[in-house]
Amino acid sequence: MRRPIVISTIYTQEESGSALYRLNMPNSYLEENSRDFQFVNYTGFDKIATEGFYHTDIFVVSRVFDTRSIELVTETRNSLKQCNAQIVLDLDDYWVLNKAHVSYKHYKDNNLTNIIKENIRLADYVTCSTEYLASRAKEVNPNITVIKNTPYPNKFHQYIPVHKPASYTRFGWFGGAQHVEDIALMEEGMRKLCNDTSLNGKYTVTLAGYNDNDAYNYYQSVFSNRGRNPNYNRIPARSVYEYMYGYNEVDVTYAPVNMTEFNKSRSELKVVEAGWMGKTIIASNMNYYAEHIKHGENGFIVKHNDPMGWYKYTKQLILDPQMREGMAKNLQEYVLKNFCFQEIFCKKGNLYKKIYQDHQMQDRIPKLVQDGILEPKKT
Repeated sequence: MRRPIVISTIYTQEESGSALYRLNMPNSYLEENSRDFQFVNYTGFDKIATEGFYHTDIFVVSRVFDTRSIELVTETRNSLKQCNAQIVLDLDDYWVLNKAHVSYKHYKDNNLTNIIKENIRLADYVTCSTEYLASRAKEVNPNITVIKNTPYPNKFHQYIPVHKPASYTRFGWFGGAQHVEDIALMEEGMRKLCNDTSLNGKYTVTLAGYNDNDAYNYYQSVFSNRGRNPNYNRIPARSVYEYMYGYNEVDVTYAPVNMTEFNKSRSELKVVEAGWMGKTIIASNMNYYAEHIKHGENGFIVKHNDPMGWYKYTKQLILDPQMREGMAKNLQEYVLKNFCFQEIFCKKGNLYKKIYQDHQMQDRIPKLVQDGILEPKKT
């Protein structure tokens, strides 16, 4: 009987949404539903003992296997391949940042754009979340496979919706500290919403994931119109394994995205999360949103030259709860049909099998013994 394919997953950022969607959930599904794989998890390269290198057929790494220098990328890559394993690098973001991005200076000071690019170049295979990001990565490495982001609710119960009705319409934004330029798009619309006193008591605007830092305090200033909106509230930050519970406290989600080259490479995850949880969405006119949102049917698209769109569509959904409920139902049906976790996770499993077969990895350990790299097992 053939031994399972040993896949060692290296979590360079364990507590992140990218690790959850790109590594943790697919691995959990494949481990629970197939005997073809054995998964071993590491929180860093220093945790891999010698035996780990011998037994690993495929290393799967989130985004980078080294960030210290261009030279050390090669050194780390060679270390991972010392026993002829294959390396799959998973990308969920573009590696070139625009100047307004909160991490731009950090990237520039540490040469991270070029270092990440070198990681991509030296990986044997690359997986990423969208066709557009794949088109950029193919300029560096041709071995690209697109694997969409989708949740695995069977194990991660935060993705099971809990119906909590309210007598008013609840809007919410969920995100991290790197979205200052995105939230800025909503400032004018949120000011107009606050000043429309005819809507008082008919809605709430919720900032989810609040932390007391400059980014979230700016978000709070926008959504509350500098503390003037009595309909504003917030949800404290939760871990990546709990933040989706906040979706049960809202009816509509916001997805503002500034038009930059970096942002063009993001995914439709906000649509997936909203639809999965039975919500509708108001989103910026980015291709990865417009591809899935039928304007006025399962969500609203706000054009980049229409800053009042955030107010206009918010007000429309406040005043027409039947429209809101119908759009939410339509988006949920669309997402469940087009982001089936079984199909998406099996695509990743099939990639692992193909890598194993193409490189005749069933003979990898016997060859290591034959070449004197690995001691034969004693009987």
